[in-house]
Amino acid sequence: MRQSAESAVVLGVLLYLAGPLHAEGTFDLVGTHPDAAAQPTSIGKVLAALSAFNGKIYAGFGDYDTNTGPIGIRAFDPATNTFGPRLLNSPTEAIYQFRQIGGKLYAPDIDPTTSQSGGYAVGTASGASETWQHKAPVAAVHIFDIADYGGSLWMAGAQNNNAMVWRSTDNGTTWGTSLSVTPSGGYSFVRIYGMGVLDNRLYVNVDAEASKSRVFDGTAWFDGPDLTPGGGYMANAGTFAGSLIYQSFQGAGTPSKMYRFDGTSASSIANGTLLDQFYDYKIVGDRMYGLIPEFVLIPGSWVQLQGVVVKWTDNLVEWHTLATAPITSRSLAILGDQLFIGATNAQVYQYSDPVPEPAGLSLLALAGLAAIRRRKAS
Repeated sequence: MRQSAESAVVLGVLLYLAGPLHAEGTFDLVGTHPDAAAQPTSIGKVLAALSAFNGKIYAGFGDYDTNTGPIGIRAFDPATNTFGPRLLNSPTEAIYQFRQIGGKLYAPDIDPTTSQSGGYAVGTASGASETWQHKAPVAAVHIFDIADYGGSLWMAGAQNNNAMVWRSTDNGTTWGTSLSVTPSGGYSFVRIYGMGVLDNRLYVNVDAEASKSRVFDGTAWFDGPDLTPGGGYMANAGTFAGSLIYQSFQGAGTPSKMYRFDGTSASSIANGTLLDQFYDYKIVGDRMYGLIPEFVLIPGSWVQLQGVVVKWTDNLVEWHTLATAPITSRSLAILGDQLFIGATNAQVYQYSDPVPEPAGLSLLALAGLAAIRRRKAS
């Protein structure tokens, strides 16, 4: 009894010295994407991708299983909590990926609405505004990803039944085929859903090739190691903590496992929850933020979504909970010190508390953040 009393006193002193416990912030509904809200299916309304660009937030959505394009591209301005005018009607049935390359924002045509011609939408910052255009430079049925490697632009996807990688050495003016893989192993068609760069090599994996990847070293393609030893395929890849990291599925807000590849072998990333899955992630400075579903096991051996949390890590091993997000959360973006969530039903949420501002923000990001603060102060 005496020991328990002494422990309580010690705990009380520590809490007093530490000050009051920090109360978690709130996620406030700040906008609804008008084009996503007009989608005819529930999947099409999911904001499956968010990207911070030039002081604003861009959202990707759509349902390419039911051919619901084109996809309206417009910016959400955090200074006014409004979506601006439509900047482009992109001829694709969905946008699930954004890539920032060379000060521009790219959105690949996951499923082009034009006949056998595909490419990407690209936004260019012009002061406080952005201009968008669409380019369809190749014959393609899918463009799933765009990458920057070795001074060239790269696209990955499919042409007819073949998995494809295209390369442009002149900043997108002309494109040529770099890799073409025909179906095998009983598959009628094959795809490449993502690309990643590590140690001056470009990595892709064909969805039907379960035990190997394809690697380009600047000169030639050759077979590489298995990047998804637990199943799936590489999608939404980035580089963090000395590793290539990526999700194992690309869909409209569908959770998936994540892998890390250290240049030799790949392994699953654990996040401290049942199933270790992720909806989305963002790398900002020396932190990776994960949007993580929390599942519970229901008697009868099935799982149910109980909640969604935002966690961060600086080493892919230790995870720290930042906040509990709305259960409808499916994507995230960080603009300066502000966290945004893309949710089902075309909704955008903003977290009330600032997140630590990372070191090494690009000049474009710093200029955008400064512009937001000036507009909010005026």
